[in-house]
Amino acid sequence: KLGLLTFSSIVSSRGEAYLQKQLEKIDNDKVISLIAADRQKDDLVKLLKENNLSFIKVEDTAALENEIVELLKNNTAPNDVISKINQSIGDETPIDITDIVATHLYQQVFVNATADINIIEKFAPLIKRSVYKSSDNGMGFVYALQKAFATYKPDKTNLISVVESLLKTESLSYDAFDNWREDTTNKSPGKLPMLLKLTSYLDEN
Repeated sequence: KLGLLTFSSIVSSRGEAYLQKQLEKIDNDKVISLIAADRQKDDLVKLLKENNLSFIKVEDTAALENEIVELLKNNTAPNDVISKINQSIGDETPIDITDIVATHLYQQVFVNATADINIIEKFAPLIKRSVYKSSDNGMGFVYALQKAFATYKPDKTNLISVVESLLKTESLSYDAFDNWREDTTNKSPGKLPMLLKLTSYLDEN
């Protein structure tokens, strides 16, 4: 996870082209070391320094993820959760944290398969923070909606109400939904049924 987070940080700060150029300078064994899930923080810091990537901040976010889960379970105010994220990792937005926020939000929204869109307005600042500066995280938030749709099975009206609220509060952009529609790499279930319910709405708005 540390290695993957490091790659994400490089892309966010310097872009994919820069990451590709730097990786070309590293032999294959070191690339494998970088992405290994069990790499220790000190090992990654040393390896990045050796390859002129020491500007990247390496963080193990597991503890933070667990803390955010507990904060959300305890109905902590969204702005307080944002403060915790900012204090811990600055303006980085690991996709795992985005998924935690999205999963919690949709659980709250689709209680008994209804759509309480007021919750989205309340959580809008935290949603925006969790997808900050990352089109991948925005798309990930939509994939989390797809998972919730498959789990809670809201009807078309409820689903569209949620999407409309996400867009009206500017929590997510239309680009996030377009990227989700066009993406072919994620094979998680439920995409086609959700697309069938949303396509007309998204095309008309």
